[in-house]
Amino acid sequence: MDGVVINDRVIKRHPELSEGDVKIAWNNCLITKPRFDRPHEYIPIGCDGKGRQIEMVATRTKEMDWHIYHALTPPTSRMLEELTGRREL
Repeated sequence: MDGVVINDRVIKRHPELSEGDVKIAWNNCLITKPRFDRPHEYIPIGCDGKGRQIEMVATRTKEMDWHIYHALTPPTSRMLEELTGRREL
């Protein structure tokens, strides 16, 4: 494993994203932090190879890989506010 697992549901729900897009965004993270109300979840935003900002939600697996179970482009204002306190990055 390369340390990042993308849930199949992500690509099914958001066909504009590929597994590669999400992995590139993960590797090009602009900002991340643990969620306030769920500290086992991390919420990063990164840029894919097409320059799109992608919001993600990830947790650690037992094997210590990252499991990304949510990804969306563009980031929602709610996610940006949770990360930065503002509605834009």
